[in-house]
Amino acid sequence: MKSKLFILTFGILFIAVSVFAQGYGEHGKRKGYKSDGQRIQKMLDLSDEQADKIQDLRLNHQKEMLPLRTEVQKLQAELKLVQTADKFDESKAKKLVGDISSLRQQMQMKKINHQQMVRNILTPEQRKKFDMHLLSNKRDGKRQMRHLNKEDRRDDLRPGRNKF
Repeated sequence: MKSKLFILTFGILFIAVSVFAQGYGEHGKRKGYKSDGQRIQKMLDLSDEQADKIQDLRLNHQKEMLPLRTEVQKLQAELKLVQTADKFDESKAKKLVGDISSLRQQMQMKKINHQQMVRNILTPEQRKKFDMHLLSNKRDGKRQMRHLNKEDRRDDLRPGRNKF
């Protein structure tokens, strides 16, 4: 009886791992997964020359953004330490919040400038599609919805809160 149960459990586990592994390709990415560059290239039907130029722009943009993202993460960690310190230092918290805001503003402007450089490479028809993609705001909307859902869950967990 135990051996049958062991064989059955092992068989189910083996099948589950096999099915799960088939859904993933190189570097652990899902098969059929397309990077932002691949999606944009397909959506805009870019020429090889356009795709190469945009890829170069993307690489340079990522190189510019990496130190800014790292600095924001560092400042956010410092802010958490200030928030959880035994003695709260409001002036230090304000300075950190200001520094984080300034870096985020720089990042946003770099993103906008990058998008404009990409637009300059596109034909008028491609530019229309690209603009529609920007205006759809899908990525930012998902991030915002995720944040809102997290806030809703926090409200539900607070003592004394009724949903009724």
